[in-house]
Amino acid sequence: MPIIDTLLARHLVTRAELEALIDSHPGARGCRRAQEAFSLTDPASQSPPESILRVRLVLGGVPKPTAQCPVQLPSGLILHPDLAWKDWQVAVEYDGHWHAEPDQLHRDRHRLNQLIVAGWTVLHVTSSRLHNDFPAVLREVKSALHTKGWRPAPPDGRPPRQPAQAARPGGAARRRGQAARPGGRGQAARQAARPGGAARRPRAGQSAEFSQIAITARPNPGLTST
Repeated sequence: MPIIDTLLARHLVTRAELEALIDSHPGARGCRRAQEAFSLTDPASQSPPESILRVRLVLGGVPKPTAQCPVQLPSGLILHPDLAWKDWQVAVEYDGHWHAEPDQLHRDRHRLNQLIVAGWTVLHVTSSRLHNDFPAVLREVKSALHTKGWRPAPPDGRPPRQPAQAARPGGAARRRGQAARPGGRGQAARQAARPGGAARRPRAGQSAEFSQIAITARPNPGLTST
């Protein structure tokens, strides 16, 4: 992968030529792997270790970051973190051997501090951790993205499920009817209060007492002898 990034960065090959190479060998052995490798390339990568870090993170399940992504701060200053997920404001800086130079380290830390003040989360990965502690690096990156709102897609490829509406305030009460409303009565309570199971409202001009007398005096067909 670092070799392909370098070829693209030096304009020794183009993406169109890489795609044409795959199209000219349909079904050939290794064609699918080559296509996957080409999709992971990024000519903006500054070094082979950065390319390796980017590819390992993507293969580990995180979204593909942008190499040397331009980030404009409120002050107008534009920074270019090594790897960035702009939608979630998370960046990863690879600290190679050349970062040990005092002047370069000072400039980098001053630059990244401004990024942090702007609300970004910035993680640092050293050469030692890339090669000897990568599982922990991957967990840290996933945790940072998760904190900023990223959610991994389910294995079947469907988008993450949204919270059920039942969790909304009052949602359960609406499904049960109006029984939970203060001062209200549910359907079962209303039916229980009706004589014979179906109370009638008084007609205009009738009192409630007159309506109750009419209901009581009406013969019950179920008790009439034949």
